[in-house]
Amino acid sequence: EVFEERSRSIILNRFISDAKKINVEGRRKSVVSRRSSRRLSRLSWISDTDDNSISEQSLPSFEYLKLDADEKLEAKTDTLTVLFSAPLVFEDDRKKLRPFAKLDFDMERELLWQCLKEASRDIELSFDSATHDRLLATMTKRCSCLHYSGHGHPMYLPLEDGKGGANWFEHKKLRNLIDQGGGAPFKFVFVSACYSELAGETFASAGVPHVVCCKQESELKDTAALAFTRQFYLSLAVGHTVKDAFEHGCKAVRATPNLKNAELEMEKF
Repeated sequence: EVFEERSRSIILNRFISDAKKINVEGRRKSVVSRRSSRRLSRLSWISDTDDNSISEQSLPSFEYLKLDADEKLEAKTDTLTVLFSAPLVFEDDRKKLRPFAKLDFDMERELLWQCLKEASRDIELSFDSATHDRLLATMTKRCSCLHYSGHGHPMYLPLEDGKGGANWFEHKKLRNLIDQGGGAPFKFVFVSACYSELAGETFASAGVPHVVCCKQESELKDTAALAFTRQFYLSLAVGHTVKDAFEHGCKAVRATPNLKNAELEMEKF
């Protein structure tokens, strides 16, 4: 009896100790999550039902979470991941390093925050660097929407190599990466870059239902891109369809003050 009582005591103490560790780790992860992203508004066009969503209040503690062998956690339907590609230099045909023109990601980031906040709903919006690893991680998490922003190229999706240089990611490799992951990981992709039509077609042919990009032969002006982006996401967030939001974005470009050849810029999307 003494041995059994001591055994139960040891097991109980270990259980309490493990539970404390789990709770501490849970709080740490919660703090990191709050720092790295904000929960803003939900895109109503992504899902017709919330039956598969898991709210923070309904999610059980880690020690109580149990899944059957064949049970899977569904991807969240209220997440938008923004990948910024900002390599500093690239190597030209003569093997010399050339600087990239600087892109105003700060303005684009603030624009996305504001237009989604204006809709007053609940979306998890996060920002990251557009490296191969982070693109793969985003696919693995299977977030609802991917927004890529960076320099464009007719033959590649330019990523960062993690060392300040460019990783010229071929569209064929992009398609293979999606196929290896079990099919389209996103419900919507916005390739905000010049000459991005082939990249957009790659996502679409891989099964992504909705893709927005720039025509293959077109170089997009920053003012036009920002005007389109703001109106497009605002329209989505308040409940318009993707098609209607696209039309609203085009109208915003056409109505942008002091934008030369606004009609031509609108037709580039």
